[in-house]
Amino acid sequence: MSPLPRGANVSLSRENPGLDEIDVLIEWGTVDPAFDSVLSMAAILAGPDGKAASAEDLVYFNQLQGPDDAAGWAPVQNGERVRVKLSAVPEGIERIHLALYIDAVPSSVPRTLRQLPQCVVTVAHALTTRSIVSTENLVGGFGTETASVVAELYRRRGEWKFRVVAQGYAAGLRGLLEDLGVPR
Repeated sequence: MSPLPRGANVSLSRENPGLDEIDVLIEWGTVDPAFDSVLSMAAILAGPDGKAASAEDLVYFNQLQGPDDAAGWAPVQNGERVRVKLSAVPEGIERIHLALYIDAVPSSVPRTLRQLPQCVVTVAHALTTRSIVSTENLVGGFGTETASVVAELYRRRGEWKFRVVAQGYAAGLRGLLEDLGVPR
């Protein structure tokens, strides 16, 4: 399958019957260690309104597991991943927003997502690591953003789908979390 552009979506369940555990990887390529140390991925589990119900619905480097162990965070070389067990996602969760953000950057070293060599999201079978779908390089669509919902998994009529979003936030992680209803 060709890399998906911004706005495209694909059915994961229909194309892969019996699919249960997937890895969603965000790869940003090789960057200097100072930049790499402030890049991170997060997953936000959300209800029908697209909002998180509680702070426990945020999965990232400081909160490695989501509710019911449906999602778990881990680092990988030149990126990070969230493993999702689709059958364990609670019924009230209809979306899993996948975000890339720059955390706590000193003002002396301004950084934006546009400065990354790449931003590619890949969905793979967790057990076989076989790629199911990936995005095109999303960096070209970024400007001054320091956070972005790059993609989402969503459930529609019992079927899991993947959509490329690439919605940036110049207000950073704080703006993204507020928009998605994650309580402080």
